Amino acid sequence: MARGLALSAGVTAFIALVLLHETCSATAKAHPCAPSSCGDIHDISSPFRLKTDPKNCGDPRYELLCENNHTVVYLAEGRKYYVQEINYSMYRIRVVEPVIQKENYIDISTPSNSLYRLLQYYYRSGSQETDLSLELH
Repeated sequence: MARGLALSAGVTAFIALVLLHETCSATAKAHPCAPSSCGDIHDISSPFRLKTDPKNCGDPRYELLCENNHTVVYLAEGRKYYVQEINYSMYRIRVVEPVIQKENYIDISTPSNSLYRLLQYYYRSGSQETDLSLELH
């Protein structure tokens, strides 16, 4: 009899845990990450994120900062770039160095393949365009 009660209590506890998990999962799905904005860049969403976004929003590898109402990203050697545009359908973010003119820019493409990260850098100077690729694992 005691064994039957212990088994029944165990099954009841298991069902309660499953229901609790499903309730929490449904609540989390009902409140997806809201898009962020900073300066002229609106609707910042996954894979990009602002540093001030909740930790579960966006990919930390594509973290952006909001400094003096400018959306900023720090790239190689800690160099600072202003974000000019995010194109989600092309997985591309366009950035510019703070000290160069608006027509000179760099495009950084973020691939949809999560196994390999291929970042393509474009630098336009007049009619010339240099294409460099960096693969991160």
